[in-house]
Amino acid sequence: MVYRRIVVCCDGTENDSIGTDNPLTNVARLARSLDTQIDDLGYIQVIHYQTGIATGTSNITNMYDAALGRGLHTDVKRAYNFICTNWSSRKDEIYLVGFSRGAYTVRCLAAFIDVIGLLTPYGLTHLNWLYNRWLDGTITPEELRNSFSEGSLALQHLDNIYCLRDVTKIKACVVWDTVSALGLPDSLSWLRPSRDKLAMVDNSVPGIVDNVFHALALNERRSLFKPNIWSDSSKSRQSPLNIKQCWFLGAHSDIGGGYEDIGLANISLIWMVAQLKTYTHIKISYYALQQLLLPQDISSSKGAERGSLSITGFKSSAPTLSAHGSSHIANYDP
Repeated sequence: MVYRRIVVCCDGTENDSIGTDNPLTNVARLARSLDTQIDDLGYIQVIHYQTGIATGTSNITNMYDAALGRGLHTDVKRAYNFICTNWSSRKDEIYLVGFSRGAYTVRCLAAFIDVIGLLTPYGLTHLNWLYNRWLDGTITPEELRNSFSEGSLALQHLDNIYCLRDVTKIKACVVWDTVSALGLPDSLSWLRPSRDKLAMVDNSVPGIVDNVFHALALNERRSLFKPNIWSDSSKSRQSPLNIKQCWFLGAHSDIGGGYEDIGLANISLIWMVAQLKTYTHIKISYYALQQLLLPQDISSSKGAERGSLSITGFKSSAPTLSAHGSSHIANYDP
C-alpha cells in the first residue's frame, strides 16, 4: 500500500508564485523542492500550494483583502478540503507550511483539525456548518468535554453516519514569521470581523501537532507585522512536542522571501530544510532546491553550469545536503 505525505503550503499576503513573475517566497520554493516519487518507506508526497490573501484580479479588491484579511476563512476551508479529499490512512502524514498570514492560516487550520478531526469526502457537505460552529464557540475542546453539548452531539452524529475520521497527528507545522494582524490600527478594529472571530486561536500549539519549526524576523519593527510566537501550553497534548523557533537577521520578507535579494531568505530556508531533514521523513529534491537557492535571473541551466554561486552546506557535485552543512545549520537553533 502506498501512503501519503499531504503537504499544504499557504503563501503570504499578495504572494503568488503562479500568476506573477514576482520573486518566490520560501513557501513556494519549499513546495517546488519536494520530491514526488514514492520513497523507500512507501510514501508519496501530495502537495497543495495556495496563493496568499489579496492575489485576485482587481487592484481595489486586493487592497481591501490585504487590509482586512478577507479570504482567510476561505483559505482555511480550501486547505482543509484538500487534506480531507487526499487523506486515506492513519499512516498518512500531514505537513502544514506557511508564511506571514499564510502561516496564520495553517495555524488556524491545525486548531480546527485538532477539534474536529477530518471529514470524509462525502462528509465535506457539513464543512461550512462545522466551521461556523467552531468560529462561534459552539464546538470547542471545552464544549466537547460535555458529551451532551450541541457540538459533541453533532460530532457523534457525523461519526455514526461515517462522515468523520479521527486523524492522529499533524507531523509538522513549518512557518515563517507568523502574522495575524489584518493591516489596520486598533482604532479601525471594527472593520476586521474576520480576525475577531478567530480570537480562540491562541498561541498554544494544538495538541495534535508533533513538530513546529518557526523562523522569525529579528529586525521587523512595523507594528502591523508583530509576530505570533507559539507556546507549548496545549491541554490536549498527549505526546511530547518538538518546537524550534529561531530569530533570523532581517525584516519580514527577508525571512519569508519575496524580495529580489534572496540572500537572507536562503539562510532561513536552509535552516528549515535542516529541521525537516533531522526530525521528519519528508523528502526534498536537493537538486531542485539548489536551483531555487540561486538568484532567479541566473538559475537557468547555463547559470547553474557556470557554478558562479556557492551555497554553504551543499556539495557542488551532488544534489544532497552534506553532513557538514547539517551540523553548521543546526547551530542556528535557539
